[in-house]
Amino acid sequence: MGINIENLTIDGGENNAFGGIRLSNAGNSTIRNVGIHNSKCGILVNTCWGGSIENCFVNDVWYGALVIDCNSFLITDCYFRGVSEPNLIPVEELPEFIYHELPYSDWDLDDNVKYGKTVIYCYFTSSLSIIGTVVEYTTNAISCLNSTMSLISIHLEGIKFYGVVVGIGIETQLIADQIFFYELQSCFYFGNNVLAKLNSIQNFYRSWLSPSDNQLYVYNEGLGRNITFTNAIFHKRKYYANILFTDEGINGQNLGAVYVNPDSGNDENYGFNQNDSLQTFDAALIRIQNQSTINPVKTIYLRAAPIVIEGNDPKIGAALKNLDVVFIENADVLITTYDIDTEVYPPRIKGRIFFEGLTSQIAQIGQIEFSGNVNIYFRNVDLVCNSPNAMTVNPVNLSMFGLRNSYGKLSFNNDSIFSPPYDIDLNLCYSIIQANLSSLITISSLSLIDIKFINITIIGGSLSPVQKGSPTLGVDCVQIASTRTGIGWQDANIIRNNF
Repeated sequence: MGINIENLTIDGGENNAFGGIRLSNAGNSTIRNVGIHNSKCGILVNTCWGGSIENCFVNDVWYGALVIDCNSFLITDCYFRGVSEPNLIPVEELPEFIYHELPYSDWDLDDNVKYGKTVIYCYFTSSLSIIGTVVEYTTNAISCLNSTMSLISIHLEGIKFYGVVVGIGIETQLIADQIFFYELQSCFYFGNNVLAKLNSIQNFYRSWLSPSDNQLYVYNEGLGRNITFTNAIFHKRKYYANILFTDEGINGQNLGAVYVNPDSGNDENYGFNQNDSLQTFDAALIRIQNQSTINPVKTIYLRAAPIVIEGNDPKIGAALKNLDVVFIENADVLITTYDIDTEVYPPRIKGRIFFEGLTSQIAQIGQIEFSGNVNIYFRNVDLVCNSPNAMTVNPVNLSMFGLRNSYGKLSFNNDSIFSPPYDIDLNLCYSIIQANLSSLITISSLSLIDIKFINITIIGGSLSPVQKGSPTLGVDCVQIASTRTGIGWQDANIIRNNF
């Protein structure tokens, strides 16, 4: 049996006493039914184990509860609220047990964490559990630094900087379930070396109260992170390969669907929900590059573009494939259309990808480059190439897709009930496939492409659709039921031909 402190009210007075209650080196001890007012540090526990803070009310000036160098500690059914303007703690008054000599930028955290008033501050503690607790109106709500922590049924409201700060040491871990953020501009702040599993996260924010951006997490490039969200009711987020969402589909469970909306999307968005869609096709391809085994990219949805009427630019409403060559390895992806609208003029019936075209004289192996086994299936999507007249330099060796010692499968299918203006427009200088150029001595030979066209019209192009570059590219043309204007397939070695 440890120390029990119960049924007290402590008032630090108008000068704000430094501390309310401190427990040190006390095992299995409890602070219960205690009210603390007007103190800089309401409750401090250090080097304690198996203890708890229960059903307490704290009006704090700097810190509500400090849990430092403890093992298996519990905070439950408590209410913490700041009592002064949530500005920073003066450097000269920062307690020594909070101060860390290294700058917080070394951990990819800022000084708002170091000098900010924080209601629950946890450092170098193993297994702190916070349950059924409310935190309101201070600078930062909860900090988990070099510690392991679990949060269950937490309400955070009116926090100036950050809701939950996690980071610093290699031992930092967070498990959270059922956290409600109310009027926070930044809910989570992840520094270096964070392992976190976060479930049932919801934020309510009246955007007209502040022009600031409402963020699920602070945008930073923390190292060594592995963060997974499930059931996160929050639409604005920036993409990082080490921050994952497993269920952000528009109708429920996300099975790896990425959304591209050229009109209102943003390439910095996460992209796995219509509400935070991407803008360009390149950004969707990057999601394929950085996919994880938890949330592999299986589908790219392109918002239907306005049908091109005479004189209109096909680039309008299209998802751009920019100038950079994008490298794709071992992927199996469907690319198709969403948000079809035939009631507008011009109607939106299919998604469209617009290839900008390289402006360099250097030979390239495709603007989308395959390595290993890559299977891409286009369904009801137009592919349009830029006019060479619109390029600043006369382009050479332009192709949509390239192979580097790889096996690729490309399928193009149009089963739309609407009549499209085109399916694949190569313009004057593009080919569909290019591989193993002899001019690129670093490129290995022996690639194979299986290419299928089902009800597809191919127009334009002064080149064969397949540029082999050497006799070592095999082309397996299967299930062709399409039309081709211009030059045929004379450059390709056809393994099997079912015309």
